[in-house]
Amino acid sequence: MSTGLTRRRTGTRRMAELAHDVESLRLRAAINRIVGRDVSAWVNDDDASPDLTVEDVAQHWLARPDGDPQALDGPDGFWSQYANRVEGAPAESGNDYRAEFCATSVGGGFDDYDYFHAVWAAHVSGLRAAATDIRTAS
Repeated sequence: MSTGLTRRRTGTRRMAELAHDVESLRLRAAINRIVGRDVSAWVNDDDASPDLTVEDVAQHWLARPDGDPQALDGPDGFWSQYANRVEGAPAESGNDYRAEFCATSVGGGFDDYDYFHAVWAAHVSGLRAAATDIRTAS
C-alpha cells in the first residue's frame, strides 16, 4: 500500500517538475524570439552571444521584484527596460546615448549601427566575463 502512495507522490512531483520545465522552455523561447528580433543585428558574431543575452534576460525575469513589469514584451515591458539599460545612458547623465560608445563615423556623423553594435558587443562581453568568473569560482 505504501508503495502505491509513494509512486503517486513521486509521479505528482515528477509532473510538477515537468510543468516547471515546460514553463522554462516557453519563457526561453519567448525571450529567444525577442532577442533575435531586437539584438541579432547588433551581436551576430557567434551563436553564443544571443544565447548569453537570452540566459541573462531569463535570470533577471525570474528574479524580478513585484514592482517590475509583468509583461515580457511591449513598450513598457520587462525586455524594453532591460534593453534601455543596455543601450541608453544613465538618467543622471542627461544624455540619450552612452558617451563611451559614441564614436563618430568616417564622415564625421553619428552612426546608429556602430553605436548599437558597440553597446551590445560590450554587454555580451560583460556577460561572457561574468560567466567565466562563475565557472572559475566553482
